Amino acid sequence: MSINDLVVNTFLQKIVEPPLQIFSVSVKSASGHFLIEVSLDNTSHSRGSVSIMDCENVSRLLTDYLEESFSNENYTLQVSSAGAERALRLPEDLHRFKNIPVKIFYLENEKKISKVFEILESNSDSVFLKPLEKKDVKLLGMRFELKIQDITKGNLFLKL
Repeated sequence: MSINDLVVNTFLQKIVEPPLQIFSVSVKSASGHFLIEVSLDNTSHSRGSVSIMDCENVSRLLTDYLEESFSNENYTLQVSSAGAERALRLPEDLHRFKNIPVKIFYLENEKKISKVFEILESNSDSVFLKPLEKKDVKLLGMRFELKIQDITKGNLFLKL
């Protein structure tokens, strides 16, 4: 058995405790070397930020496990926060990141559009947004409804 996403994820499920969550796990193999990338999320932080200490603790425990279970394998391990402009998990993050700037990519009349909004509220079918980009000056302060099914992706947004 070699290192793979399932092996790493299964171990992480045992050691990562709330408010931390596993955001993503990726294991890539090339020429007998594994690149293991783990991204963490902090559900108690308004933007999901994870501390360096949290990353170090998970990294240390995962390294110990890998050294014990896969001592003959070569690997590089990266443990980090999902990031300040992390991807949104749709639709659940639409409620979680209420009142925070987000960049939403959506379809309107079969055309792909992206804009920066503040999430006002959401329900099972729609999300209600306030446009934040200055180029949309005529829309600033207005309430905009977008069907969740029309959203293709989104991420947290820092700069305006």
